[in-house]
Amino acid sequence: MEPDLQSPGSDLFVWRIGPVVYDEGARELRVDDVPATLEPKPMQLLSALLRHVGEVVTKAELFDTVWTGQVTVDHVLATAIGKLRQVLRAAPDVQIVTVPRVGYRLDATVQRVVARKLSGGQLQLKPGQAVPLRPNFRLQRALAQTDNSEVWLAYNRRAGEYRVYKFATDARRLTSLKREATLARVLRESLGERPDFIRILDWNLVDLPFFLECEYGGVSLREWAGDSAGLAPLSRSGRIDLVLRIVDAVAAAHSVGVLHKDIKPDNVLIQADDNGGPPSVRLTDFGSGGLLDPRKLAALGITRMGFTQTRDLAQDTVSGTLLYLAPELFSGTLPTAQSDVYALGVLLYQCLIGDFRKPLSSGWERDIDDTVLTGDIAAATDGDPQRRIASAAELAQRLRQLPQRRKQWEKARTDERALASTRAALDRARARRPWMIVALITLLVGMGSSLWMYRQAERERVQAERFLASASAVQSFLANDVVAQFSPADRRFDASNDPAAVIERAGAAVDARFSDDPFAAGSLHVAIGSALRSFDRFGDSSARHFRRAIDIGVEHFGADNELTLKARHGLVQSLIYANHYDQARAELRLADDAAGKLLLERNRIALGSSLAHANLRLHSFDFDGMLEALLRARELHRAVQPDNIETGHFIEQGIADAQLRTGEPHSALDTIEAYLRDVALERLDPGRQAVILSLKSRALRTLDQPGPALEQAIQAYDIYERQIGPHGHSTIVTLSAISNLHYLLGHCEQALDTARDAFHRMTQLQGEHSQAALIELGNLGLRQCGCGRLDEGIASVSQAIGQLEQVYGQGNGAARQFKYFLTGYLIEAAQYPQALDLLDELSAQVAAAPPSAHLTLHHLNARRADILSRMGDIGAARAIWIALIDELEASQEQAELLGQARDRLTTYPES
Repeated sequence: MEPDLQSPGSDLFVWRIGPVVYDEGARELRVDDVPATLEPKPMQLLSALLRHVGEVVTKAELFDTVWTGQVTVDHVLATAIGKLRQVLRAAPDVQIVTVPRVGYRLDATVQRVVARKLSGGQLQLKPGQAVPLRPNFRLQRALAQTDNSEVWLAYNRRAGEYRVYKFATDARRLTSLKREATLARVLRESLGERPDFIRILDWNLVDLPFFLECEYGGVSLREWAGDSAGLAPLSRSGRIDLVLRIVDAVAAAHSVGVLHKDIKPDNVLIQADDNGGPPSVRLTDFGSGGLLDPRKLAALGITRMGFTQTRDLAQDTVSGTLLYLAPELFSGTLPTAQSDVYALGVLLYQCLIGDFRKPLSSGWERDIDDTVLTGDIAAATDGDPQRRIASAAELAQRLRQLPQRRKQWEKARTDERALASTRAALDRARARRPWMIVALITLLVGMGSSLWMYRQAERERVQAERFLASASAVQSFLANDVVAQFSPADRRFDASNDPAAVIERAGAAVDARFSDDPFAAGSLHVAIGSALRSFDRFGDSSARHFRRAIDIGVEHFGADNELTLKARHGLVQSLIYANHYDQARAELRLADDAAGKLLLERNRIALGSSLAHANLRLHSFDFDGMLEALLRARELHRAVQPDNIETGHFIEQGIADAQLRTGEPHSALDTIEAYLRDVALERLDPGRQAVILSLKSRALRTLDQPGPALEQAIQAYDIYERQIGPHGHSTIVTLSAISNLHYLLGHCEQALDTARDAFHRMTQLQGEHSQAALIELGNLGLRQCGCGRLDEGIASVSQAIGQLEQVYGQGNGAARQFKYFLTGYLIEAAQYPQALDLLDELSAQVAAAPPSAHLTLHHLNARRADILSRMGDIGAARAIWIALIDELEASQEQAELLGQARDRLTTYPES
């Protein structure tokens, strides 16, 4: 009998199916009032099927119900079903239907009455009594007791062994026992036998009373701490070591996807060592636990005891002891590894102060006179799970490195003063040469400061002393070799100094200056590469520094080190801007392969990868993928780098950009408005203001408001021109947008003039065969076509398409977009065969490309139908429109295109 599949209340029923009567309580089956012989397993199958009459019960559920925890062969279920069918033949209206590859369904008209409750109340166990089904063990004392559930210590006098038995009599408690047994198997199969988990030795999950038989692991942490020889004599470091052993056990469980969900002193067992060594520490009671990925059970060949399809992590989100529950669980959020981290943080605090009754309430920091340790507890128990320590493993690492980190904290104060000095120099440079300061800001952001580097040092795999020495050297380089050159008092000052040239000259000296400090050298090469890229030095200048940083990182720290991966992500960005997309993809694959499982966690490596993927997908015209990558980046940024304001700006603006590109202008405006509620436009630096103005302009253009859009675009252009000059990439892109808006407003001459200007500037900046320049050539062609210069425009667009495919491959996203627009102008020029040929070519490319809401086979079929109707083949056109309407109605997508197809069908009635 399996309570997990029973209805609420755990009642036992008498079932009537025509002449068949089945009494679950008595386990008796009668046909025409004559007792029928049926083995226990088929009878249990009947119970499971009766409780889901008319529903499919999967084979997995039936195995979990009837053969709980037992090793079986495949045909055992089919054999039992056959025996059950044999008995039920007496009821002609009853049928057990086989659902191929899924399970079985009972089709019948059923009546039922309650026979009795499954639960028999409390077990009424007593000391000295034999354990049910285990006569050699005698109960000694109750360890815990609630309704329908008791935990007892038992002793086998003959063997001299202690055991702990967990008893249950109702369905909910039985499910808890099953889940604990299942999770114990997951831990053992995945991690092997570990001394920090209580082993489950045996169980009875078939007959009342149900129980688990566990090894004895000592007394609870709470009880042990109350003894005068327990917690009180331990020093602070001894208490931290004790908690660290608990954290290690939780981290091990998390590493195989097991959550505990009820970490508290009562579920930690302490047992003295007979030889005088440190006591053993064991984690117990996974009865409230869960699996982050239930598919792991199948992978390990473990049946789903306690994890049926009707149960998942969403249930019992607030189970456990209130004092140790993470705040987000009370709002219905699913439990995560960070929920367990919260409980560990509370436990750490209580162990340090020696009081397991005291909650972590306001002012708790006054109880602990260690700034670094206080910071760890605060980070582990942060009310916002996004800001909480990401994992138990990270908390363990922090606790192990406490002595080094305390030294770092002291030195950080000195570094902060150095940072203040550098910032002051930067402010003075800003006041004198505002047009030069963009590179210096970029350099600071790319390199970070010594204080920022310190704060991240806890997650670096380098020694603290060496790390801080590198930070100090970086500060000195920034102040003396870069910032100082913009001071009139410096002998190297030149009023005509090109900021990029200054940075590049300084970069040439990095390897010699830091030959004995690879971490500082690699960090500076990354920063210099980022700064040069901001000045549109997309080619060798930028990529050379990133490649040098990669070489340094691989040689000294490994391919999976954060410095190496940060450099590789920087190289990917430079290669993208240099139009070397295949190289960028290859470098990003190398970075992702090196990062491995780190990409599945919340860390800066995963953040850098998401940003690189977003940019690559942008330039590959995979805008849905771009939006997906940026939303992941937003989540990671808030979790691991919430104080990095610049990255936050970039991500929010990128999300708005992606929403515009995926046809969601209202969502983009919502993103922009939410962003500006946090950061007022006037408080942003000019470059950010220009980005926001450009995004607003594009949203307004999409919403058919070209006039207001043009005003926003012109403001953005003026800012870009002042900040990065007339030949900056963003300046030219904004100029191209202004050309389009003039066209939409009917200002053809202005549209054509600005389109030509944008094309020539982009050619000067990136070269005539760069993707950006060819896109501007295509844009110019579209303006020419729209302004009535069809032959000239078709030639320009065709040239752009040909060179894009020649240089960047037949699947180039920009070429696909231009082909679609070109088919429309070919129709306008009555060049129907050419348009059909182009559509055939485009259809094959769109079918092989990533899905896009902007250009689908539906769009192409609609255009093909238009061409056929113009050529007089109305029947073929109607057939396409009818098929298109059916497909679009079925998918309930692309409502605008559906409306157009219906209009066309009405316009061309059947002859």
